[in-house]
Amino acid sequence: MEKQTTRAKKFEGRKTSKITKLKFLKNNTVIYSLNQELIDKTKSLLGLKGYFTKLSLANKEIIDYYHNLFKIEHAFRVAKSDLEIRPIYHQKENSIQNHSLICFMCLSISVYLELKNHKSIKSIVKILKSVTDGIIINLKTGKLIHDRPESKTSLLH
Repeated sequence: MEKQTTRAKKFEGRKTSKITKLKFLKNNTVIYSLNQELIDKTKSLLGLKGYFTKLSLANKEIIDYYHNLFKIEHAFRVAKSDLEIRPIYHQKENSIQNHSLICFMCLSISVYLELKNHKSIKSIVKILKSVTDGIIINLKTGKLIHDRPESKTSLLH
């Protein structure tokens, strides 16, 4: 807040033509002046935080949910960057829901892998992209399915 007030004081008294919007300045049609009422109100509210919700929970639960918000934001960053789930080109609601479900499943699996292996999702994805063979075991039948993609050289011939 002090930085904002100091910056606003630098522009106080200037004409209104080329100044960007500053929080603590008010425009008097000709020149800018400090908005002391807003400065005083902001100072009185420093340190206070309010939460608005339609949920009927105890205050502590609401605050706890808000404090865990960073986990959700981290999950979205991982999904957008490391898992590359964007862009979405679906039009129909069913396709959008299915895409969202797949992305959520990928995120859940990636968090599990991250916790289990103590490595970042980025490094796990890099390792998985280097895998060329796959073996799947059918737990009901005990059958092994071995999958090896064609080599790049055979694709060129």
